[in-house]
Order: sequence, then structure tokens, then C-alpha cells
Amino acid sequence: MKVTVLGKRKVNFTDKKTGELVKGTSIYVAYSDEDVKGLKSDSVFIKDGSDVFLPDFEFGEQYDFVYEGFGKRTYLSSIVKVEDEE
Repeated sequence: MKVTVLGKRKVNFTDKKTGELVKGTSIYVAYSDEDVKGLKSDSVFIKDGSDVFLPDFEFGEQYDFVYEGFGKRTYLSSIVKVEDEE
């Protein structure tokens, strides 16, 4: 899914159900959606220690967020910068 990265934030919180300390990064993105006029915005959480490589984002640039699986088992597998097409 091609997205425009708008920002990122380090996140630390305690899971209310398990009491586990969760650390990671929230990535804020915008993308086209057929049900939305304009762009839809969302955030994607990437837990510290995940296999997903977090690039040094250039905010306002496009990235391809590659997802694997289906339904509840869908997960982000990689992030690749979309190179300018000439």
C-alpha cells in the first residue's frame, strides 16, 4: 500500500490487560481510499524489536508499506521508499 509519511512518534505504554511495558514507534500516514474524498489518514504502530526495518523517513515522501497475511493475521512485513518516477 503506497502511503505518504506525515510524521512519527516514539511510544511507551503499559498494556492494561497484561501489565507488559510496550515500546515502539507510531508512523502517521495518508493514502488514497476509494471510499474517501481526498486522502485517508491513519497511524501504524511498529513494536521495538520487530523485524520491520524503520528507515529514516523523509516526511512528505511516499513509501510502500508491504503487508502479509489476511484478516486478523495481517501484519506489516516491510517498508520501502518509493523512488521518483521520471
